[in-house]
Amino acid sequence: MSKEDLHARIAALRARAEVFALPEIDPGGILRYHGSQVTLSPTETDLASELVAGFGCIVGRNDLAECLPEGSQKSKRNALDLHIMRLRRRLGQAGLTIRNVWGRGYMLERL
Repeated sequence: MSKEDLHARIAALRARAEVFALPEIDPGGILRYHGSQVTLSPTETDLASELVAGFGCIVGRNDLAECLPEGSQKSKRNALDLHIMRLRRRLGQAGLTIRNVWGRGYMLERL
């Protein structure tokens, strides 16, 4: 096998493995994904951790609302929507998106 063939096979295997790579969040609130890193606030870190744990699956609104700081139940819906909007902007820089699954919750996926 030639050196060029070996390099081509290595590149193909890396490309395949990249499809299954998961985002990671360190204890300091930095999300890393495919060479990008995004700094998150403590609340965003908690929300993103829930979404990363269920990467590619639906995470319910109630589960995400539990990540929000203590406050009145009435305002939690609006607060969650606001935090998700901000988190979408930040995660877009790393090649990720949060998709709304109407009536069920949210799903974190690749762009």
